[in-house]
Amino acid sequence: MQTHPKLIDVWALRLLLATLLFFGAELLLWINPLQHSALEWALRIVGYIALATLMLDFAVRYRIREVYDALVLAGIYGLSVGLLLQPQTSLADYPRTLMTRVMGGQALIGVEMFGLFLVLTGGHIPRYRRLMLGFSVWLGFYWGIWVRWSPVLTDFFSTQVDLVTMFVCAGIIFTLALALFTFMSRRHPALTASDLQLSPMGLGVTLIVLIIVFLVRLADNAINLAALPAIILLLVLCSAILWFRRSDKGKTLFDSHLPPTPLGWLWIVLAIVIFSGAAIISYNIPLITVFDFNQLSVMEFAFAFGGLVWLPLVAAVFSVRAIDRQAQRLEG
Repeated sequence: MQTHPKLIDVWALRLLLATLLFFGAELLLWINPLQHSALEWALRIVGYIALATLMLDFAVRYRIREVYDALVLAGIYGLSVGLLLQPQTSLADYPRTLMTRVMGGQALIGVEMFGLFLVLTGGHIPRYRRLMLGFSVWLGFYWGIWVRWSPVLTDFFSTQVDLVTMFVCAGIIFTLALALFTFMSRRHPALTASDLQLSPMGLGVTLIVLIIVFLVRLADNAINLAALPAIILLLVLCSAILWFRRSDKGKTLFDSHLPPTPLGWLWIVLAIVIFSGAAIISYNIPLITVFDFNQLSVMEFAFAFGGLVWLPLVAAVFSVRAIDRQAQRLEG
């Protein structure tokens, strides 16, 4: 008798994460979403739901414990978005865009949206609330610069977008996220981490959905096949890291988030105000060029640097820890 209500609560969490991922990939990394066809919207919506479901499953299945594990998980997500949902832009200039737009932009925005999901479900943790306010400044400032100057200085999209359009689109998606958050908050779901792990059939169905999206992209010639071996290799590498990192002992990242402890509305409103204010300010700042660098190129450089550095950094951290543990065993 308890299975049906619990399934509703599980799907509320999955859809909440999917909505946040959609917000990050489609609106924060604005690539002219208003020009999508109905079929394109359907593919992307289904894709984000499937990827959110898979991210939560992997987080539980591999018992991720810390931010480095979350970075690897976000890497899998970013590679999947670049390959399946936004291949026309993410792989347009391979290999450069694989590092900048996929491993940089999509993966880093992905980990931030996953972090926002953790904040919304772990409202009792003071550190999370402070981090959310700080990231609200950064994301709002980035968003205003990106949407204002990308049509002028990049090939991502060519149509100038005004502030009203930006905030109407963001408001629609974020209202949906808040509706799901409110639904979850009022139900007080008694969920455990294991409830988010897919059954073998559920995992198979989710993977089949993503394979269908991949086949549709292939049929449309939307995928740069030259990038496919590198993406597969990186997906295997990230999955292997999670597999080798898995441990049946110790706490996991979700221990403090399930059952969910919803974030207070005052903090949510404050974050929205900060995000909106930062976006409005940065949108209206004139282009400032110093030594051929401007505010947009600096942010693009930051994404490129992040895309090049985060995976080697994670691998280095895990390797040093493994060597240290081995040395301690030998000394013992």
